[in-house]
Amino acid sequence: MPKFLLWLVISLLILSTAAWPARSEYFSNMRGAQIIDSRQASAKAFVSIAQLMTGLTSLELADEPQAKVQLAESIRTMKQAAWEFQALAETNATVPLDVKFPDALTELAQTSEVPAEKIATVGDVLTITSQSLTTGAEVLDKFLNEPTKDNYTALRKSIENILRTGDLSSKLLQ
Repeated sequence: MPKFLLWLVISLLILSTAAWPARSEYFSNMRGAQIIDSRQASAKAFVSIAQLMTGLTSLELADEPQAKVQLAESIRTMKQAAWEFQALAETNATVPLDVKFPDALTELAQTSEVPAEKIATVGDVLTITSQSLTTGAEVLDKFLNEPTKDNYTALRKSIENILRTGDLSSKLLQ
């Protein structure tokens, strides 16, 4: 049953993104340049979120042992995705950011609490993506160790931040 739930969540993520415009399909994906590496990092970020949601589903179904396994795997995958985005950031540290969507830059700056003028390169955007995933993994770890309502609220906000960062970064990286 748990594997079925994981595949169900992944299928729902794929179907839900297929209905949206192309810009929203990817999580901080760099179209054109290093497309394989960015797609792998993007996919790993989505998998970590699917694992997280499956873990929360297991908690709702009162399967705490399975939930702990799934949430721990989500933390591991999220950290791997963060590492991959950081590696991409270092590779693209000097590539100037061609801002086609100034509003996305402003929103990303607000979301990440970084001044917009500090986001000048592709590497800067990817670093913010990496930091968002790293923070998400830390918040999830805290929730896993102490599943209180306050920690769940922090986790929910972190999930929102991760998804928002991925969406805004994708707009900036096209």
